[in-house]
Amino acid sequence: MLLRRLLLFAAALLLVGALASALAPREDAGRPASEAPRGDGSPLIPAPVVRAVLPRDRVVEAEVGDVVELQVDAAAPDRAEIPRLAVEAPADVGVPAQLTFVADRPGRFGVRLRFSGEKVGVIDIGGGT
Repeated sequence: MLLRRLLLFAAALLLVGALASALAPREDAGRPASEAPRGDGSPLIPAPVVRAVLPRDRVVEAEVGDVVELQVDAAAPDRAEIPRLAVEAPADVGVPAQLTFVADRPGRFGVRLRFSGEKVGVIDIGGGT
């Protein structure tokens, strides 16, 4: 009698698992996520990436929608920041700050080291196309 109940319980668990698997949403496994169609049927196109090192590249140009990856060097422990974009990261000697963000609005944005007050560069984001 106990064996019969265990077998029925195991069968019920298998049935529940099969139903959950059948009803779970699935991703399109046939293509990478970066090429998955948008609502209009066209594929997604990866955003361009703009890479720069500050203070060497004092003016960094990007367009709205670009991914911006900045490396900011510091001569002492500090904090690199772009205040108007609310982006910041710690920096130290030999360990540059890594600032990564999506350029979501046009304009010129200053990049500085917070504690030293040093201006290390400018991000110039164009309106895009």
